[in-house]
Amino acid sequence: MNKHTLCFFLTSLMLSSSLQAQDQKFAEKFDKLIKQYLPNTAIGLIIQDPKSGNILFEYHGEDNFYPASNTKLFTAAAALKFFGPNFQYQTTIHALTNKIAQGTLNDNLYFVFRGDPSLSANDLTSLIKQVKDKGINQIKGQVIIDDKSFDDVPYAPGWTWDSIPWAYSAPVTSIILNTNKMRVKLNKAEALNEKIKMERTEDSPPFNLTTNVTAVTLDESEHSCQLNVKVKNNDVKITGCWPINKTPTVFELAMDNPKLMAKNLILQSLKENQIEFAGEVVFMKTPKEIPALVTKRSLPLKNILRQVLSESNNLYTESLTKALGLAFLGQGSFQVGIQAIEEILAQDLQMDFSNINLSDGSGQSRYNLFSPSHVSQLLYHMYHDPQFSFFYEALSTAGKSGTLAERMKNKNMVGKVVAKTGSALGTSALSGYFTANNGTQYLFSIMINQSLNDNAALKSFEDKICQLMVETSWNEMPRTRSLKQSTQPVSKLTPIPF
Repeated sequence: MNKHTLCFFLTSLMLSSSLQAQDQKFAEKFDKLIKQYLPNTAIGLIIQDPKSGNILFEYHGEDNFYPASNTKLFTAAAALKFFGPNFQYQTTIHALTNKIAQGTLNDNLYFVFRGDPSLSANDLTSLIKQVKDKGINQIKGQVIIDDKSFDDVPYAPGWTWDSIPWAYSAPVTSIILNTNKMRVKLNKAEALNEKIKMERTEDSPPFNLTTNVTAVTLDESEHSCQLNVKVKNNDVKITGCWPINKTPTVFELAMDNPKLMAKNLILQSLKENQIEFAGEVVFMKTPKEIPALVTKRSLPLKNILRQVLSESNNLYTESLTKALGLAFLGQGSFQVGIQAIEEILAQDLQMDFSNINLSDGSGQSRYNLFSPSHVSQLLYHMYHDPQFSFFYEALSTAGKSGTLAERMKNKNMVGKVVAKTGSALGTSALSGYFTANNGTQYLFSIMINQSLNDNAALKSFEDKICQLMVETSWNEMPRTRSLKQSTQPVSKLTPIPF
């Protein structure tokens, strides 16, 4: 062995020993945190250099977990890759202009809903006002509501029955107005065993509200009685009990019949705009030859993604899931949307979905399963994607924005973690990017399952792990993940206009 070879060998040996010592030091601190805060809990963690692909630390990284809202990372990535950052939903009103004479439309007026999750009741009434401005004062035909872009299945496989009345489970249909939710205010309860007064909030659509809820102690609400919420045709009935110390508060509930909401709103708006109509309202497909009279476009996808990743809005995410199914494979359903997500990412990122189970796009389904390693692979490839900036900017930032706005707010952590959160009973997840104290950025994925601890304890544990990651002086480790990306554009069908 010559002098130069020996020098290289000794240097390599010293570097390897140093890296192993660093890895061991982090592992010891990580293990200590687990034993102190979350023993008997399933935990996975992977830390990776996003530039080289080197995996710096791995703990149960290949094990599958229920990921909760970390699932949204896959949906957002697929939507960004297929639609592009400037994609916009379109809601349109159609009519044959040659059928308009002296202020009368002697034909049908068509409303086409395409699943815009940002569409509000005010947007719809504004569109109808524009119809009035086009010179239509009377409709002699029918009002046609076209809600055929998506199928009529409102809930994905694996959503729990007791989540259905709540706003985070709002039905995912072509018609979305005010995110298909209603709000009920519970006034302050004055004494135990008294009825709690409830009322519809001013920003909610009209609905009937029937209540019979008793104020009880927190212990009674957890062990002796429960709150019962029923929604039928957008009318709400709430009975049972509620802890007195949790009043006043506001419940956000899901409307169960968006079709009825749209029909009533259209009829009301036509009347308010003095557009005479005495015909029938029919739900059917709009003929292709009927041109658009007025159009409402959503904000571009690069803005919508903030609702998906930073705010973790399920309805926005599932609307994108069905939109991908429609545009990529020709059917706006949950199952076809998931197939589209998998095919887009498999083609462009070379991801293998044989060990991944996706049943929805938002992560609410209890059937979803994948590993921290799968997430790190996605984050790694997105880091090298030309549209990474849109993906990154849509994530939450520690101490600043989204679901991380109130976490890691100490001066040493603010802005250091940019990630997607995930929460469910006994479950938490946090995946994204962090900047270590040495100024270098890394990616990570933490998943926690099967815990008896409350959500606050799980989030606190994640924050401690993040602080440990930020404070560690990471170096390159020997395990490398190669970068494989398709050079072919992602396409299957010509995207259907929204």
